[in-house]
Amino acid sequence: PPPAAPRSAALPVARPSPVPRPPAPVWPRPAPALAVDPPAGPPPGGPGPDPVAALGAALATLQGALGPGPGPAARAALARLREACDAVEQAIPVLCAAPAAPAPAAAPAVAPAGPAPVAAAGPVVLPPYRQPWLLAVEGPGDGDRTAALAAALATDRITARLVALARHPKVALRGDDGAALAAAADRVRAQLGLKARALRRTELAGIDHPQTVLAVHGLGPLRVAACAVPAWDCDPAEARSLPAGVLPGADVQLVVFGEVVTRLYRDGQSLGRGRRGQRVLRPAGERRRRVVDLHGPGCFLRLVQGVTDTSGLPGHVPGSALQSFKQLEEAPHAAFGAVPCTASRSCSPGAAPALPAEAEPGQPIAVSGWPDWEEHSRVCRLLGGLGPVTA
Repeated sequence: PPPAAPRSAALPVARPSPVPRPPAPVWPRPAPALAVDPPAGPPPGGPGPDPVAALGAALATLQGALGPGPGPAARAALARLREACDAVEQAIPVLCAAPAAPAPAAAPAVAPAGPAPVAAAGPVVLPPYRQPWLLAVEGPGDGDRTAALAAALATDRITARLVALARHPKVALRGDDGAALAAAADRVRAQLGLKARALRRTELAGIDHPQTVLAVHGLGPLRVAACAVPAWDCDPAEARSLPAGVLPGADVQLVVFGEVVTRLYRDGQSLGRGRRGQRVLRPAGERRRRVVDLHGPGCFLRLVQGVTDTSGLPGHVPGSALQSFKQLEEAPHAAFGAVPCTASRSCSPGAAPALPAEAEPGQPIAVSGWPDWEEHSRVCRLLGGLGPVTA
């Protein structure tokens, strides 16, 4: 092969031939430069020169510079320029007139600052039972009374034993016939000497939401800072920002102890044989809150663990709301005197709910036992002889 040319060798480059430029036009009479002095600035303490007069002077200088030589086209252009100058002179006073000052707008009326609006509480949620009537019986806490309860209630021994072992008021029967349940309640009172009463679900739902106690200021008589917002599942930081009012001298005649369980579920896949592709709810933990309801002729108050400040109650444990509520439950008479107190009851939500169709994967689904607690607390109130009217 022939030897390669060295890199430094200059290769011939074909350059295009230059394009001839047209000759510059030669005007018969070049226009002379206009020597127009710039307008002087406004003298100190006086107004500046009139812009219309300056425009007219420039127009006259232009006409004198052109002289009598310009043709008809130049004269027509000068005439149009003069007409435009006259139109500007007539329009300037109208355009430069100061606009009328708008009338001052009336200041909006400012309402006096009042208390923060309270969120409206929804209807009372009770357990979803179809029967409109229920029979509430005072639990004796004695299994030996099973046979007597079964005979008085006219039911099986399994149901009667659950009522006999309970140490707090319990719903023994549910049904559609209120007269039959009222007759069973009469037999329980006559044969066993226990409190029993047939109640309609509408009576329980007619008792309004209790007021949430945020702090206790005194015990003799009971003075609390309460809030009408049902903030039983809120965080302590949210509870401190709720609007509260002091209720002096609350007449408490019944104390109901217990706890509410909230279970969490997550959407997942089944691990059963033949069902690995199905979507199911998997348990993802639970939360427990101690609750104390205070009932009186004109009051319905609720103390909730994590929401109520227990520093004003005996047995308070700094830094532990759970231990503070346990101490209150173990020694209730130190705080409430000789007021009757029920045994503690744990309200759980029961079986897992149905999988909602709009549930997102991984989103927690919470189911709480608050409906069962609402029914239990109201049953204790009515069974204790207190009316449904609350303050």
